[in-house]
This record gives sequence, C-alpha cells and structure tokens, in this order.
Amino acid sequence: MASNLQLVNEYMTYKTFRSDGSVTERELALEVVNRFLESGEVPAEAGSLGETLVMKTNNGAPGYPNLEVKLNTEVVHVQWPQDPRERVKVTTKDGTVYTADNVIITLSVGVLKECYHSLFTPMLPDAKIKAIEHISIGVMDKIILCFDQVWWKGVSCPKGSRNTVTFWTSGEIAKIVETLPEQVVSTKLALLRKFLGLYIKNIPEPTRMIRSTWHTNPYTRGSYTYDNVQTPQHPTARSDLGSPLLDAAGNPRVLFAGEATEANNYATVHGAADSGYREAKRLLDCGNKKIVVQSNY
Repeated sequence: MASNLQLVNEYMTYKTFRSDGSVTERELALEVVNRFLESGEVPAEAGSLGETLVMKTNNGAPGYPNLEVKLNTEVVHVQWPQDPRERVKVTTKDGTVYTADNVIITLSVGVLKECYHSLFTPMLPDAKIKAIEHISIGVMDKIILCFDQVWWKGVSCPKGSRNTVTFWTSGEIAKIVETLPEQVVSTKLALLRKFLGLYIKNIPEPTRMIRSTWHTNPYTRGSYTYDNVQTPQHPTARSDLGSPLLDAAGNPRVLFAGEATEANNYATVHGAADSGYREAKRLLDCGNKKIVVQSNY
C-alpha cells in the first residue's frame, strides 16, 4: 500500500496556494500522506483522508471497503440509457455485463479516436465526436539504460538510481523507435558515441534497458494531448469532450475525465487528477451512489 501512495506523492508534488498565500487543502493532504509513509501512522487531524489511507477495498487494494476494483478487465461496450429508469450497461471482453447508475470514463484521446464508433450505444453526440477527432495526442517516450559503471558527469539519473541514464524520443521518431526490438534499441549507441566521443572514450554497452511504449500500447495510444495550429478553430473541444452524456431527464449517466478534458491543465498529471475530482463532485452533487469507473490505469 505504501508503494502506491509513494507514487501518488511523487506525481503530485506541486504546490498550489490561495490568493492570501496559504497552502491549499491538496498540499495539506500531501503532508498527511508523507507523514503516513514515514511513520506508518495516521495523524489524528487527517480525518477522512487518514481513514482512507488505512482502509483496503474488498479485494485488497487501498481504498474504501465497499469498493471493488477489477484489473485486467477490458471494456468493449458502453450502453447509456435515455430512459431515466434504466441503468448504464458496461460489457467487458469476456462477455460479463455490469450495470450502474453512472459510468466515469478516463480513456485517453488516442484510445477514443480508435474505438469511439463501436464503444458507445447510442452513438456519441456530434460535438463530442468532433472533439475527439480534433484534439491532438502526442508521443513522448523514455528509454532508460543501465550500465555497470558510471561513465558520465553532470547528468542527473532517474530517482532511486545512480548508474542509469534516461533518453527521450518524441513525435513520429518515437513511434518508429517503439517498433524496434529492445536489443536493437539498447545496442545502438553510435549516435551517443558520435556526440560524446571527443570527451568520453570507450562508452560501454548497457547491461539493461527499460522503455515506455505509449503509442503502441492499445490502452493508451499516446502520451498526452497538446494544442495544434488548428486548436483556435475549435475552442470548445476540451469542454465538449468533458461534458457528460445525459438521459432524457437531464441526469448525467456517462461522464468523461482525463487530462484532455481540462481547459488549462491538460497534458499534466495534476490536470488528470483535477478532472477526476471534477466529475466525482458532479455526481455527488446529483446524489448518485453506484458508479463504475472505466480507466486504463
């Protein structure tokens, strides 16, 4: 459990402040998480956050005891009702059908571009389809190489390691590199030797490698969204993507979160988190209780 919380802590280390200069509740919550990670104890002032930290779901993951988390379960169809008396039906690849009052979807734009036409019944509204088609998603990959000994100077290493170096690829080049076998990627250091050969002799071959493949991964199809030169022509695209699907009574039945739905903080982890809070609050304000969350992560 602590390792999961540590990841949350590392990804959300930014600080935000109120207009009077005081720290927001988010920062205070992170302080509580830090103290929990260091001591294993939950401060009395942590309140509901502290209770959540020590809870486990009914299948062992951190969270509320009544929360059921399904891993390795691919959703292939979402049927959202127009009749307020009916429920949303979510069908998984193995044929299982789950029903709920509401569904929150956090699929990346890359995945939505690939499957929106078959994923939803009824078909998505035109405004949301146009948003999916017009919002661009890019590729930014890491290649981390491990060496037996450090041969470089003045280069920062990934957190927790002293003998690894991170290389970055992006755009169309990243897509090509993702298709190359790992053996090819890890041993092609000719470019590195070309640029550093005058300063560093005998650059060794790496012993291990790990890399991201955001584009070829069928559950991401990209890293994060960005604005392109045509974005000004579609100023409401992100808000259209984030708007919920309503039934005939105007109740939100299928909701959309994720960094791509954020007007200002897109392409960031905190933007993705904020969008989740936004949609959760939307449902809490509506008084709905049973919810299914469909996510890639």
